[in-house]
Parts: sequence; structure tokens; C-alpha cells
Amino acid sequence: MTESLPCRLIASEPCSGAMNMALDEALLESAAEASSATLRIYQWSRPTLSLGYFQAAADRAGHVASRDCDLVRRQSGGGAILHDRELTYSLVLPADVAAAQPHTHWYDAAHQALIAAISDAQLAVPSPSSA
Repeated sequence: MTESLPCRLIASEPCSGAMNMALDEALLESAAEASSATLRIYQWSRPTLSLGYFQAAADRAGHVASRDCDLVRRQSGGGAILHDRELTYSLVLPADVAAAQPHTHWYDAAHQALIAAISDAQLAVPSPSSA
């Protein structure tokens, strides 16, 4: 991320899948006029299967373990993710900042920052190649 870009941190209490997606959507909608990045860290109050934006709800059939879970749709693409006992984050950048680099740049930058923060906290961090 750009060093001069302020970043707001939101640490949310565990919420339902519907509430988590509503909060992420509200942050995304505000990105067009935002002057700072927002990093939201959150958990899920119950197991939830989230589908990517373009996935059909019928894709749930391929996730037998999630049949009794809540079901939500993310504003992002990608495949189905079963959320359970995890720490999740979303990073929302101002639209003009996000457009200045390919999305892979932002994934790499966010993951490197998270690895550095965990290392600074002296927690063991396996390298991606050994995970």
C-alpha cells in the first residue's frame, strides 16, 4: 500500500454471515468517495458457506459438509468458502487507489503486511511454500 494512504481499522464482533456481508458491502459502496483504506477484521457467529458473486446457489451441492450452514453471497468473485472458527479480513481501498495497480499487487501487499504484523507479534508464521 502507499505509505501516505491512511488506513482505518475495524475489529468487528462475530456476526452472522448476512451481517458480515452487509458490512463489507457498505464499505465497498463507500470506496468510491473514500480517502482512506479500511481494513476490517471479523469472525462468523456460526458456520457459513459464502459463494462468490458469479456462483450459482446450486453450487452448494458440491459442499456436502455445509448443508446445515447459513448461506451468503460475497460481493467478490471466487469460489465457495466455508467459514467456521476463523479470522477473516476485508481490505477496501479508495477506488482510484485500487485501480492504479492490478488486484494481485493488493493481494500480495496485504498478505505481506499481515505476515509482518504476525511476525512482529512473535507468532510462528509458516512460509507459503511450506504451508
